[in-house]
Amino acid sequence: MGLALLNYLLRYVRWHIYLKASGINFGYWKSFQIFMAGLTMTVTPAKLGEALKGHLLKRESGNPWSKGLSVVFAERLTDLMAVVILVAVGLKVLALGVGPLLLGVSICIVLLLITVQPTFFKAVVWFLGKLPLMAKRSKWLLEMHENVKRLMSPRLMLIAVLISCIAWFSECLVLYFALLACKFQASCLQATFIYALSTLAGALSFLPGGLVATEGSMTGLLLLFDLGRNQAVLVTFIVRLCTLWLAVFLGMIFLFFFQKNTIANRGLALGERDALIGETDTLRNQWSDKK
Repeated sequence: MGLALLNYLLRYVRWHIYLKASGINFGYWKSFQIFMAGLTMTVTPAKLGEALKGHLLKRESGNPWSKGLSVVFAERLTDLMAVVILVAVGLKVLALGVGPLLLGVSICIVLLLITVQPTFFKAVVWFLGKLPLMAKRSKWLLEMHENVKRLMSPRLMLIAVLISCIAWFSECLVLYFALLACKFQASCLQATFIYALSTLAGALSFLPGGLVATEGSMTGLLLLFDLGRNQAVLVTFIVRLCTLWLAVFLGMIFLFFFQKNTIANRGLALGERDALIGETDTLRNQWSDKK
């Protein structure tokens, strides 16, 4: 659980760096609250539900949706790149992951081309503009594209991918220590490969939270490395409990208190407004009496 928390903290650092680069100035604590609240949506296809963070940013700072969504998009892209890199590092352990690896690399290249090359992005905007629900949102897409280009600068991207690699490697270590606890002599490289490939399979499946796909891949790979069936299932359960479901649990707590504080602050603001109106009425009545 400590290693999973390290993953969240490192990704928060990346999140805050992206906010600064986008011109969204938040205090560290409020920024952290919004980031952690977004973990509630971890159990969505490819974590796309973390676009909730864009809504919370808009509500708290008044910045347009496009800025918040561009940050979430950059997060998802650098996460995918980090997992692909970790799979590539451990590929010599087992050649089984070549297919998902090539697919992940292809997706990264396509997304980079769309964001960096205006010609590709304009083609995507033109296509989406033909869809009924997206016709009125083409302006948002253009604004989002400008901010994503800023976030995809070589220096910022290098920093973000490096942070992402360290963050996701910390979760690979969750699997490594779970295997050691089962008296299974697995190398750190093997654990990294198994966890990264399972995570990549879950992301590419586009199932909510990679459910079934991630668990099935992890259990199957552990069986290939001669871990017993019961132990493989147990290790998979423990790893997912300490990574995926811990994130959802913490996200729900932060979202609850964040919403509660927001309602309280709005209530305070309304109370101050009512008090000011009352004082104004009193002064108006006093002025009328004097007159």
